[in-house]
Amino acid sequence: MAKKPSFTEGGPAFGEPSLLERDRELRLIGAAISRVRDGVGGTLVVAGPAGIGKTTLLEAAQADAEAKGLRVLTGAGRELEREYPFGLIRQLFETALATLAPDERRRALTGASSPAGWLLGQAPAAAAPEDASFALTHAIYWLTANLADGRPLLLAVDDLQLADDPSLRTLAYLVPRLEDHPVLLAVAVSGTGAGPPLDVLLSKDIEATVLEPAALSPAATAAVIRDAVGSASDVFCDACRRATGGNPFLARELALAAAADGLMGDDVGTARIGSLAPESVSRSTLPRIRRLGAPAAALAQALAVLEVAELPQAARLAGLDDEQAAGSAEALASASVLAPGLPLRFAHSILRSTVYEDVGPAARDAAHHRAAILLADGGGDPEAVGSHLERSAPRGESWASAALRRAARQALARGAPETAARRLRRALAEGSGDDAAELLHELGRAEALAGEPEATERLQRAYEAADDPSSRARILATLAETRFVAGEFQAAIRGFREALDESDARSDGPLEARLFLGYVMPARAYAPTAEAARDRIRSHAARSDGGGGLIGTARRAALAYDGFLRGQGADEVRAAAASALDDASLLEAGGPARQAFFLTTWALAGADGFDPAEAALSRAFDLAARNGSFLTFAMACHHRLWSQWRRGRIPQSLDDAQVALELADRGWRLIGPAAAWAKAECRIEIGDLGGAATAVEFAERLASGLDGSCVEAWPLIARSRLDLERGDPTSALESALRAGSALIALDAKNPAIAEWRSRAALASSALGDDGRARELWEEELALARSFGAPRAIGIALRTAGTIVGGEAGIGLLREATSILEPSPARVEHARALTDLGMALRRARRPREAREPLNVGLGIAREHGAVALATRAHDELLAAGARPRREALGGSASLTPRELRVAELAAGGLTNREIAQALFVTRKTVEAHMRNIFRKLGIGRREELVGMVSASRPDATRQASSS
Repeated sequence: MAKKPSFTEGGPAFGEPSLLERDRELRLIGAAISRVRDGVGGTLVVAGPAGIGKTTLLEAAQADAEAKGLRVLTGAGRELEREYPFGLIRQLFETALATLAPDERRRALTGASSPAGWLLGQAPAAAAPEDASFALTHAIYWLTANLADGRPLLLAVDDLQLADDPSLRTLAYLVPRLEDHPVLLAVAVSGTGAGPPLDVLLSKDIEATVLEPAALSPAATAAVIRDAVGSASDVFCDACRRATGGNPFLARELALAAAADGLMGDDVGTARIGSLAPESVSRSTLPRIRRLGAPAAALAQALAVLEVAELPQAARLAGLDDEQAAGSAEALASASVLAPGLPLRFAHSILRSTVYEDVGPAARDAAHHRAAILLADGGGDPEAVGSHLERSAPRGESWASAALRRAARQALARGAPETAARRLRRALAEGSGDDAAELLHELGRAEALAGEPEATERLQRAYEAADDPSSRARILATLAETRFVAGEFQAAIRGFREALDESDARSDGPLEARLFLGYVMPARAYAPTAEAARDRIRSHAARSDGGGGLIGTARRAALAYDGFLRGQGADEVRAAAASALDDASLLEAGGPARQAFFLTTWALAGADGFDPAEAALSRAFDLAARNGSFLTFAMACHHRLWSQWRRGRIPQSLDDAQVALELADRGWRLIGPAAAWAKAECRIEIGDLGGAATAVEFAERLASGLDGSCVEAWPLIARSRLDLERGDPTSALESALRAGSALIALDAKNPAIAEWRSRAALASSALGDDGRARELWEEELALARSFGAPRAIGIALRTAGTIVGGEAGIGLLREATSILEPSPARVEHARALTDLGMALRRARRPREAREPLNVGLGIAREHGAVALATRAHDELLAAGARPRREALGGSASLTPRELRVAELAAGGLTNREIAQALFVTRKTVEAHMRNIFRKLGIGRREELVGMVSASRPDATRQASSS
């Protein structure tokens, strides 16, 4: 007789027939779980054809893990949920979080894991960052780490091949980081070898335990069959094995069907069994279900549509009352069609597919439509409602269009624009009613975010369908942003200008602020539109209608940016920029306003407002920590880079440049040339001309096709410095003058942007053209004095002193050192001191030369300017001094990232907090800390204080500075 499981029974135990001939697999599973209990995480994959026993092995792993004290979280890929962004992740974590005690839940969702709270129903929905998918992936990683800190963790995932893409990417993000934590990820995936899901999950350098269960032997197959149907002849068992290839699930199903048809003892029946193909075995389940009665068949069909459901939900879709549904569910479970327990689900995905395919296309369409109505009426998840609607034909129903739009908005918030776009196209098929323009706008925006080529045309149609100025302006703004991201500068700027003209010209609302900044900030940095943008900035500034709210902040930001480019006056730029950055309104508004926030910090740092610029950027780091946005973090690093570099913090600048270049690699191409320029300059400072050359070439590749914009100038400026260092003044002069031409075309004459005139002057002097050199340095000095930022003035004076030479040159160099001495631009001060010492030595005043050379040497060493320190050291030797050539030690021996980690540790952050702040793993931080301790010769974190400049604790405590 067949075994009759209870409707509430649990899964299989280790000794059951379903685990026969799985000793090796069970041993490896047990070893992996034991390693996790000992603190070593990893990944375990069970791969093979459907029915081979992957789920059974996964259930065995769960049982063993629970017995060994692990916390077990489970989830399974589902056909219906493949388009739910993070659907599988929500299965894994949602219930587990909800059942935690409040204090434990709060600890699990602290720090970098906090964005996971709104995904998993534990916090109000937050405004999603532009890189929401990564932000949530990163948050889930830290949630996993937090949960594992309290108790080792098993994440068990069945049917990985049915996982939604964001969940699969999240698991792939976890895999290389699991070794840091007591976490075992165990997945079952259909198919042999490394299919597409495994290609995503496991990269080539990832070590994982991969199990591929073999088909059962004749004896084991017979044991499985006899466990299902009682006594059976060897002939019958052998026929079942031949028909199913030793697949345990299919052999069991075939035996149950044969028993139900009375074929077990009949030679003809046995012969019929032997002729069955493996793919037809699952069809034998259908007669078995029908024999249970019409209500059971109806419930099975309803569940095949719903996939997983609570009993009342499945009953309503099947048209059954509660008593009928309960009895049918019990019967289906006893017949091994449904898995035991609640919620209702099939015992195997093969069974669900069999029943679903048997329903028929028309009936499936109607059932999905009814399911969508039932879920919508019951306040169900918009994702589920949308998924059912997508599987049914459009019926021209306004409620369905609205439901699909809700599902699309949820998908967008979870970083799945492809899913959102598909659902909005389906909503459009239902009819848009009186809201055609807005629906087309939503669809165009989703298609743009998904990188789909139809987006521009869709948004143009939305604009044409809109009938009020405000809607038309918003649509034009989205169209312009889309074109800007695509690198279509002229089209983007034109679009923002048209949108600004379309809007109410006297409005002071957020929309006008967005449009104003979207137009003037890029247009001001693009030669064909720079003058018009400058005029628009001035006309806005001259308005008599006040300057409050976001629009007032936007105007002050634009004034600061324009003033910096023109060299209007450092005091004025600092005042306007500080006022615009006084609160976080630009940063929190997102879109063009957030870009304006960052550009304003760039202008503020360029006006030597280093401290207020970095204080403003700390808000961006805090925002990145709150919403898990690597985009915000990397943009903040990119703009802090300019303050750090101008200060002369060379290693810190290199670290920030590397983060910015990582963002450029992820698709934000526009920041790449500037970040590579800064990297090249810093590489030159540390004496790495080869690394600088690589950075310059990278910048040149990225800047191609951006003629007319400020981006065109950045690699040219980097190239001019590199060529000067290499002794090629001809090429240096050409690059510097080309950079100058690009900036002059923008009315960006401020030498604080880049000292291209100084470089051209030095190159001209090296070529013997002293007249041209004088014209260039005199122009730069006059402009720098007019602007009034000490760093720019000091650089111009130092260049002039170097070129002029003699007593006049020494006088200019003394003035440069005097102006730079109180300035935070320490490396420029050290450079001026070194050049002054060199000039004095050449004037045969070696004793007088030693003091500036000694001071310059000390500053250069302190700030990581290795090349400058070497030059100062050599000059001291030539001046008759005997300076020590210090071995590379102390903080100067640290790599840029090690220095950043050391600063954060000195500021009081734990390894976990540092890892969260820098978007790296705790293991990476621990490795850096070991290197730091070894290089500094210390044994305790407390000893870091005083050896490195600790980052401000008030910012870093919130992971708002890195």
